[in-house]
Amino acid sequence: MADHAFPLLDRIREDHELAALMAWFEFDLRGADHVEFVELASGARLDPVAGCGAGGTYFLCGDGTGEDRPVLYADSEGSAALFADDLRGALTILVGLPAWQNCHFSRPGGIEATIAEAEEFHQERLEDDPDYGDDSATVAEALGLDLAPRPELIRRLHAAWSRTLPDYVLLNEENGSYHVLF
Repeated sequence: MADHAFPLLDRIREDHELAALMAWFEFDLRGADHVEFVELASGARLDPVAGCGAGGTYFLCGDGTGEDRPVLYADSEGSAALFADDLRGALTILVGLPAWQNCHFSRPGGIEATIAEAEEFHQERLEDDPDYGDDSATVAEALGLDLAPRPELIRRLHAAWSRTLPDYVLLNEENGSYHVLF
């Protein structure tokens, strides 16, 4: 996939330090193989681009070209959801919202409770890893990302998640559908 249509992925591939930081942010280009064969129920194209340390995979979806296609995340346990409108949006969420895996949009208190919990996690992350803020800024500058405030990133993630059904249902080889993540 290394061509002019993938400037963000090419930039990560070309810079080993940036690639290592992105792997730390759970977007590792070396881990793009999913744990099993999957396809979208809609029949649309599905291209794996990166993995995470927990065995999940990020996919570009649809018949468009390049990085402007929607991004779907599938974990290794049979859950998946639309993650962002495009790769730039997905990378912005990953870098600006390290607690995205802890977002649960069906919890009592709705999205506001999710935002409050993400703020708490962010403070804990800064205490545990003082370099986190600098690493986020380094990646954002290297990739030209505009890191929005965490509440906005959660709202973007929620908006993508709410569009998962019906076009982004993921099926395995037995035609079993993945559960909707979050």
